[in-house]
Amino acid sequence: MAKNKQGKKSNEKEVKSTKKEVKKETVDVKKVVIKDEIKVQKPKKKTVEFNKKDIEKVVITILIVIVFVLAIFFISNKISDCSFGNYCKKVEENNKNTNPLLANGEVLDETLMKELSEITYSEYQKALKDKKNQTVIYLSSDSSYWTQYETPILKSVAFEYNLDIKYLAYDKLSEKEIEEITKLDSNISKETPAVLIVKNKKLVASKTTPLTISNFVDFFNEQGVIIEG
Repeated sequence: MAKNKQGKKSNEKEVKSTKKEVKKETVDVKKVVIKDEIKVQKPKKKTVEFNKKDIEKVVITILIVIVFVLAIFFISNKISDCSFGNYCKKVEENNKNTNPLLANGEVLDETLMKELSEITYSEYQKALKDKKNQTVIYLSSDSSYWTQYETPILKSVAFEYNLDIKYLAYDKLSEKEIEEITKLDSNISKETPAVLIVKNKKLVASKTTPLTISNFVDFFNEQGVIIEG
């Protein structure tokens, strides 16, 4: 019996020893992140090589620009004596030295000029419908460069031959009225003074380019406006 008790005690000790708690060791694992460095290569600058054709194109372009600038400069000087949009004060002051429309030997005297009779669009329509008499009508705009030169020449001719010339101002007309007038002659433009001879709802004759004194005299003679002798 003594042996059995000792055997049981020894067995109990062994069982107790097996029931010892097993301590778990936790190991911290540090995560190591390795960043890959990406090297970006910058594109190499291309060297531009010019051949002869490229150089010629550049030179030609520069020459064209220079010519264009000189042309603008010349034109601006040409019109510097009379600002666009304003009636030039030199209309009555032109002489052979300043008026490019005067031919050799032609002279303007501002004391020998006849005023033109200004009319409205309604009066123009009446003149156009006149079946018996033909009417000379001068169309011009104060903003036109050539008006300052053409007007005194026409006044001079009107004085010398005692002509009754009607004056119709573009600047006082509506776009619709201008369109109606241009139906008579497609060459009529606000940029250039025009002289019309109308009768019986028709355009008898017209001049849409600036004229010299002798040009006006010849034109009026041909149309029977001037009767000499």
